[in-house]
Amino acid sequence: MILPSRELILPSRRTFIKSAAAVLIASPAIVRAQGPILPGPGLPVASGGGYVGPGDIASGAAHFYGVYAYNAAYATGSTPSVNIQDGSAGNGLTLNILTSGFLDTSAMSAWITAHGTPYVSKIWDQIGTDHIVTSTSLPSLVLSDLGSLPAIDFTAGQYLNYSASLALVQAFTLITVARRVTVASLGMIVGDSSATGLFFDGSGVVAMYAQGGVWDFASGATEGNYHSIQGLFAGASSKGAVDGTVNSTVTTNPGTNNLTAAAFNNTGFHSLSRIMSFGLYATDKSASFAAISANDHSVLGF
Repeated sequence: MILPSRELILPSRRTFIKSAAAVLIASPAIVRAQGPILPGPGLPVASGGGYVGPGDIASGAAHFYGVYAYNAAYATGSTPSVNIQDGSAGNGLTLNILTSGFLDTSAMSAWITAHGTPYVSKIWDQIGTDHIVTSTSLPSLVLSDLGSLPAIDFTAGQYLNYSASLALVQAFTLITVARRVTVASLGMIVGDSSATGLFFDGSGVVAMYAQGGVWDFASGATEGNYHSIQGLFAGASSKGAVDGTVNSTVTTNPGTNNLTAAAFNNTGFHSLSRIMSFGLYATDKSASFAAISANDHSVLGF
């Protein structure tokens, strides 16, 4: 086994301007650990041959959206993941999660051959009925972005948002697997339309914000690579994690705002990223952050 390498990320300071208010941000010094080198591209198989999703590691999520199953129980072969359509809002198709735990990419590939670029019109809530459907500019679904696995591709102005109210009161937890395609100063990955959520910030920086300050809780997240990201939103007691490294030293209080909806890449700060999943817990799941990340890396193969 190739052991993880470690490097010390030194503090950095810069200024973020939002709503005409300048917020001085200090990135905390943290030690980042690179995960184990895993097998190359191809359909990933969990250890022991059975699918293990994030919900098998940390149960009790309120909502989960993704191109793979929340848990093994959802991997029935007939459970929906995303709806796709062509550029004229025609030829709609629901893509299901297979018994392997992953999206039916054979059906997706056949659809692409017949109709061209697939645009995502709906992401199914794998736990409840709060499906994400609202958008004025639909993102596309990329067939093979992480090995053979697809991802939702967000460019400027594209987002998906749950239109009705959704209340998660702090302390709550958000988890995601995502990568940034184009570096920008600040862009939401997942959260809600009021800008409470997880963000990519400056180059290699991951942050959280809840109507307080922008807390850059991780530095050195390699641009263009996928990352397993988790955040506990609990004001001054918040915690953030990237690829198994947990930071609980809050240098800038992200705020105490509650989550009012579920959104990919919403608000005016678009992250220009590709996102594979988004999970929401109404409770503190920070004790499981490292285990969630280890499973993400093992099962998804990054």
